Amino acid sequence: MILVKLTSAKSAFSKLAILFSIIILNSVSCRKSPREVTTAVYHWKSSFQPTEFELNYLKNIHNEKIYARIFDVNWDEIKGLPTILAPLSKSRNLPDFVPVIFITNKIFLQINENQLDTLVDLISTKIEQFTEGSVSYSEIQFDCDWNVSTQSKYFTFLKKIKNGFKDKKISATIRLHQIKFAQKTGIPPVDKGLLMAYNMGDLDDAKTENSILDLEILKSYLVNFDKYPLPLDVGLPIFSWGVVLRDGEAVKLITNLEATDWADSKAFISKKSENRYVLLKNLYLKGYYLFKDDEIRLENVPLSILQKTADLLAQKIDNQQLTVSFYHLDSLTFTHYRYEDLQDIVRRFH
Repeated sequence: MILVKLTSAKSAFSKLAILFSIIILNSVSCRKSPREVTTAVYHWKSSFQPTEFELNYLKNIHNEKIYARIFDVNWDEIKGLPTILAPLSKSRNLPDFVPVIFITNKIFLQINENQLDTLVDLISTKIEQFTEGSVSYSEIQFDCDWNVSTQSKYFTFLKKIKNGFKDKKISATIRLHQIKFAQKTGIPPVDKGLLMAYNMGDLDDAKTENSILDLEILKSYLVNFDKYPLPLDVGLPIFSWGVVLRDGEAVKLITNLEATDWADSKAFISKKSENRYVLLKNLYLKGYYLFKDDEIRLENVPLSILQKTADLLAQKIDNQQLTVSFYHLDSLTFTHYRYEDLQDIVRRFH
């Protein structure tokens, strides 16, 4: 009787072991393979004239792609028409890149449905003129911070563009709020999105500490990613600037501003807090004339914050192919991060 019980127990144990092994094997086979991640940078200047330092930096971080803004599109109040602004100067050194077109949301507030074809023709012609005979590209990206009131016109515009460039992938920049409130803002009719993980705070608010990247704000928007249907790439900030506040209001934005920039005027600028300074007299700073009592709020992205941002986003974005882009191509920007730093950020998405 005892032998029968022991035999039954052994049999049951063997069955459990086999079942457990099957579960383990299934879980391993279902586990996703390492993600394919591409490194990219944004170019947001009026001409492409990279320095030797910048070119070496791109090589050392294994950069594979450049997103280059080729022109802006804004609304001409006088003519009542969209107009092209700030076109990128063509250069013999211009490599293959992804053309990026920045379109102000104001256009889609002002334009009527009948004018959308005019807008599409204007932009399409300009893209073809710029890229003709010199640039090979497979993707076009549109950067527009649309909202509920402009969604319909912007999405119609994208459909028309996509129909005119059937052999190209069309991508669009996506803000955090456009994922969190996707039911209201809608899903753009494009092949993929580029999540802008920066410029998330209120730059104009005097109480804001860092409008470029705030982890607490980021965490509050990390919802609905599992329901968002577009594959997402990621754009991360490596830039810095100084926000000049006057009487509690933002009046100027000075790019690449650092505390070392006023070494010669140190006696006339007082440190108020970790990243805030107050002018003790009127003075010129990097070509800007500032006034006594103006406050400067320095904003940048420490490596530790960039690392935490990458870890958070890597958990939320599940597509197997992903491009991690750094904004933007600039010598002063690159000096704040070692090659290994940005390589590590990209690895965190694998």
